Amino acid sequence: MARPPILSGKICYHCGSDQTCLGGWTIQGKKRFKCRGCGKFFRENAKLPGPGKYKYSGELPSKGQLILELQKIASSIGTAPTVAIIDELSKGGKTFRREAYYIVFGSFLKAVKLAKLKPRYLQEFDYVQRKEMLDQLRKLSKKLKRPIIGKDVMAARKRREVAPLNHYWLAYGTVPKAIAAAGVGPKTTYTRDELIAHLRKVDAKTDRPVTKAVLDEIYHKWQGPSPRQFERKFGSIAKARRAAKVKNRFITAVKKDKYWTRYTVEEVITQLQTLAMRLGRKPTDRDINKASGDFTFASAATVARMFGGLPNAYSAAGFENVKPREYTDDELIDSLRSITKKLGRFPLYIELLAMSKAGKCPAPNTIVRRIGRLRDIKTMFD
Repeated sequence: MARPPILSGKICYHCGSDQTCLGGWTIQGKKRFKCRGCGKFFRENAKLPGPGKYKYSGELPSKGQLILELQKIASSIGTAPTVAIIDELSKGGKTFRREAYYIVFGSFLKAVKLAKLKPRYLQEFDYVQRKEMLDQLRKLSKKLKRPIIGKDVMAARKRREVAPLNHYWLAYGTVPKAIAAAGVGPKTTYTRDELIAHLRKVDAKTDRPVTKAVLDEIYHKWQGPSPRQFERKFGSIAKARRAAKVKNRFITAVKKDKYWTRYTVEEVITQLQTLAMRLGRKPTDRDINKASGDFTFASAATVARMFGGLPNAYSAAGFENVKPREYTDDELIDSLRSITKKLGRFPLYIELLAMSKAGKCPAPNTIVRRIGRLRDIKTMFD
């Protein structure tokens, strides 16, 4: 969610609003500020217009004349005039120039308020306007069928479904406070009893212990608390399960294992066979780890631990040629000699590793384990 703008403390040069924030830099290297009210920019060191800043040729009108002029314009156009309207009318000599309002009142916004007109640049919001803004948030929550957050409000503003974000900042302080005032935000505080009740409800729908990933998935659907809530109240998800007296141990394999296993042997074999059908070949340890990224597949380490090694797992899954190829010492040396001749020099460890992944040579760890260090083998080829 975007942060609310930090007010600069500057007064808007155009409308007199104090809702201004930093808006970049000018070509001359001076700070530029943006008014959240009228949306216009002004330069650094801009002060409220006064008698010494603007020159006005001719006799300066009085406050009463300017107020009457504003009321006359407002009655003709049906709304309070803006600075742009004053500039347009003053070019044809139909009203006083904006400088007159700046010199007499200090700001154009102050002149509009003294004329008892409702400013076009909203800075204050009455009960009806606030209720309308909250109704927009409630309507958005009903449309999405879930609690909303700041991102939802920002996206809705782009579709013109809610009021501008700065209106919520001015009326409520921040967008989250406006969401809370509308009563459509996600619940952020839970008691221990509420967390235990939620854990038991989720546990009743599954035959496995409730994990952090499951709680996180439910949280992102806005149907329950985040896993962090359980960790804060109980210390960990496991302690929360024990406090709720729900399932706290994963279904283990038939073969006794000192580690807790999330999957049974039959499930792992099914996963390996499914992955092999998807890839069209026997999966490698990298393929298994990549598939385990969505928490629906056992990792290669888990598979190897359950079966005593990946080759045993491959055999159990019915794959052929599961035994790794065994090189003789002569084959290892011949492979290094061929690569050296091709490169014109002895290969580096990282080059051997890349070639072994491509299936063009034995793994460098195999060479080191069987023959010796690469630096010692290099002397054989010098």
